Amino acid sequence: MTYKGFVKGNVIVLEGDVRLPEGCEVEVAVPAEITRPKKGSKAALLEVAGTDIPEAWEEVERIVEEHDRLDREFERQQAP
Repeated sequence: MTYKGFVKGNVIVLEGDVRLPEGCEVEVAVPAEITRPKKGSKAALLEVAGTDIPEAWEEVERIVEEHDRLDREFERQQAP
């Protein structure tokens, strides 16, 4: 059987009047879009490593370019 619910604290609250026996083993499936790392995060970059999806590499290139820009700006500020 499949039930829907939501997380409150670290407890899953099922919708409707569902009663499961105490200690009943359950399996929870979380939609992929919820478990994916935040775009631009280190975890997202690690997930992209090894992929050949052009859109993913475009995001990596964008982040690298932004890092390089910030690095150059920092170097300019440190120059006498």
